[in-house]
Amino acid sequence: NPWLNMSEWESCRRDYGEADLLGRPCFAGLDLAKTRDTTALVLIFPDGDEFKQLAYYWLPEERVAQLSHLVPYKEWASRGFVTLTHGKVTDFKFVRQRLREVLLQFDLQMLHFDSTYAEQVAQQLVDDDGMDPELLLRFPQTMMTFAGPMAAYERAVSSGSLHHNGNPLLTWQAGNTRSKKDDNENMRPIKQTKGDYRTIDGIVAGIMAFQAAQVP
Repeated sequence: NPWLNMSEWESCRRDYGEADLLGRPCFAGLDLAKTRDTTALVLIFPDGDEFKQLAYYWLPEERVAQLSHLVPYKEWASRGFVTLTHGKVTDFKFVRQRLREVLLQFDLQMLHFDSTYAEQVAQQLVDDDGMDPELLLRFPQTMMTFAGPMAAYERAVSSGSLHHNGNPLLTWQAGNTRSKKDDNENMRPIKQTKGDYRTIDGIVAGIMAFQAAQVP
């Protein structure tokens, strides 16, 4: 059983793309992975009482080849939903390039990032790419950090106020995401099993971005 109600998720689908959101304020979540998982950047655009999501993905070609019989990454790449990087490790320079483009295309208000792999990338964004360091905020991957944002994300999907544009990789990951709860019903997102090929990174990044959009 996935954490999100997938019928409600499908009801949140709307027809929009980058061109419809140019110049608009947005909030970002970045979940970096080196080898096995996707690297995901999700942007959340407030739209009155509603929100729109845009998701960007990267994955090493070697990992795509390993999973070719399980996940249609090559098809998704041909349709522009994921960028494949050479070799066995995700090349983060492509992520930095996309973030530079985000700064030009949209009005970025804040970027939440998981410091596990993103600490160096965040520093490069400031030192080499000219990003304002005040836009960058660490998001620890703990139960207590995720509890409120994850509940808010779930409510927004259930109410139909958090939209997506039918990105098949994001939808696949929505169906993969499970929740782990403590005794106080706090929760954080997890895979179906540890090390599972069924990735969830876009949903994790979306939760981080949604939290940034909620903070006044």
